[in-house]
Amino acid sequence: MKRKISVFIVLLVSCLFAESQEMQGLAGAYTNKNYLLDQPFGIDSQWIYPSRAYLTTAPASHFIQGVGVNFNPNAENVDLVAQMLATHGFKRMRIELDWGDLDYQTESNISSQPTAIAALQAAQKWGLRPLIVLNANQGNPCPHLSMIHTVTANAAQGATSVQLDGTSDLVVGYSGISNLNTYTMNQVIVTGISGNTVTLSQPLPVALTAGQVIGMNTFKYIPFTVPDDPHYNAAQQAATMAGWEKYVLAISNIVTQCLGTKPGASDMGFDLELWNELTFGSQYLILPLYYGQPMLADSLSVGNALMTNTAAVLTENAGQFGGVVLEDGFANENPFAASSLEPPRFGALGKHPYPVSATYPAGQERVEGMLNALLDVDDYSFIPSYSTYMPEYYGTGLQTETIIRDLTSITTSVYGAAHGQHARVVNGRVLPCTVFITEIGIIPAAVGVMDSPTSLLMKAKGESRILTFFLNKGAGLVDLFAACGGGDWDYQVLSLTFEQYAVTNSTYPADDTPYVSPALHIISEIVSQMANGVDNSLTESKTRKLEVKEILGSNNNYQFAGDGTAAHPPGYDREAFAFLPYQVNTHKFVIPYYVMTRNIAQPLTPETFEIKFTGVHAKGASISVYDPLNDVSVPVVVNSATGNELTLTVTAADYPYLLIINEAP
Repeated sequence: MKRKISVFIVLLVSCLFAESQEMQGLAGAYTNKNYLLDQPFGIDSQWIYPSRAYLTTAPASHFIQGVGVNFNPNAENVDLVAQMLATHGFKRMRIELDWGDLDYQTESNISSQPTAIAALQAAQKWGLRPLIVLNANQGNPCPHLSMIHTVTANAAQGATSVQLDGTSDLVVGYSGISNLNTYTMNQVIVTGISGNTVTLSQPLPVALTAGQVIGMNTFKYIPFTVPDDPHYNAAQQAATMAGWEKYVLAISNIVTQCLGTKPGASDMGFDLELWNELTFGSQYLILPLYYGQPMLADSLSVGNALMTNTAAVLTENAGQFGGVVLEDGFANENPFAASSLEPPRFGALGKHPYPVSATYPAGQERVEGMLNALLDVDDYSFIPSYSTYMPEYYGTGLQTETIIRDLTSITTSVYGAAHGQHARVVNGRVLPCTVFITEIGIIPAAVGVMDSPTSLLMKAKGESRILTFFLNKGAGLVDLFAACGGGDWDYQVLSLTFEQYAVTNSTYPADDTPYVSPALHIISEIVSQMANGVDNSLTESKTRKLEVKEILGSNNNYQFAGDGTAAHPPGYDREAFAFLPYQVNTHKFVIPYYVMTRNIAQPLTPETFEIKFTGVHAKGASISVYDPLNDVSVPVVVNSATGNELTLTVTAADYPYLLIINEAP
């Protein structure tokens, strides 16, 4: 049972917080638009946090509905995995259904993918809203036929022809040899057939020997290309695009059948992500690559055409896509994609802001300049020395490609394109565009942590920071990567113990406690606190705005040392204090707070801070602090509570404690 500490008891133990030295304050205001506006694209900073350019009170319901995961069971029982996630607070799952999953003949079912069907059925059963990735990954790009052939004569690396045991099932331009040294279907395409000898679109990347069995496939559709390509065929390209549009509709039908929703519903119960990481597995968009030729200058226009045509399918078949958010996955790794450039039917930019491991000063990104602590741009005259691996990496200014530009409602410009959730204007009206963070996670092995207990704790801290930070700062959802795979020291959210259980069992454990990872536990406890008394009708426009007036630290602890100047001071912990308010209902707030440490692998000894903020009905409010990782209350001192202002002395760790405020009726 969670222990609650009343204000009165807290006052009795206030001696715990007796100051041993003078409290030190922030260098400037806690919130200031200039933390973003003075850090335009081309400028980075070790000192300034663009996330402090604004302070938003998000509805608690937004947090609850935004907790998601990449759903990737393989040998595991899919239903058990979904139940474990749903039981512990998850509401969303991301699953990729490639174009190549459709059957070749009818292009209407994915019966060859029973795990995907089971995942969708589990989503319906356990209340997980699926985000479906529409993709033509080069390893499984479109409907196809598969066959096996045997090489009948040695073919050296670099050869442009191969002798096979037969060719009657091959089609020039559509068939090819797959997965020779990369995961690419039809890596080399058959361009001619003479008897049992096939000529190839490019030299063999590896040697083949007589008797070797090779995998071959026949595409139903030619890969995408542009008119400047000498291999361009207008009729073939029109057929490929029509096939893609048929795929979009087919996936909608399959998903809604599994979810049990009917066409015409105001919310069909799923969302769509168009593509997954343009830099990954995207060869099918660039036909010249199959011929060993470089991509053409306008090859990326294929992505624009896919966006336009996919949006048109949703618009023209509105009854099948009610309530479906269409997200731009081409933007996943692209800082130049902007809400203002998105077609109106798109409701979100996709982002994959994985933490970066770096050691400074050697790892410092050098762009046009660095913003110092005085909000002045200098020339990297001083770079602090430390190592970083922080969940909020792209929420800072450590790289100029900060995700804050797209998360915030403050409009900024990158090379003339307006960024920000309210930057898109259509017919004189703002058409908001949110951000879906569809992949992000903590990988302890990336910083050399390989033992399970340390890894599990590190992921619990990091993933709770990811969710509370990004969902407060403007993300529409956050899908952690991933449910399974990799081990305790890798990215998976579930414990290796439960993953192994789910491989050999078909019933959920009567007591799941031994199988719950620390990450799952802390997420579950945060969701539970947000859900206690939640008003699901509360929107952000109706939440109460809080303002942090002051944060004082009782010591000068820092994340990195400075050089003794005002421009380059230490990176004080008080400057890294994250204050992330959520409103549960008219009179209740849950506010995660923590020190945004630069390296999650280096534990922080909890520290004392005094915080002053306004926006709550302070008089008579019940104040408590809860540690969701250890399931205990944390002491808090109410220094003053007058009008709409509270001053508290709190302890902060390197992961979220929850400040819970219940106002008097």
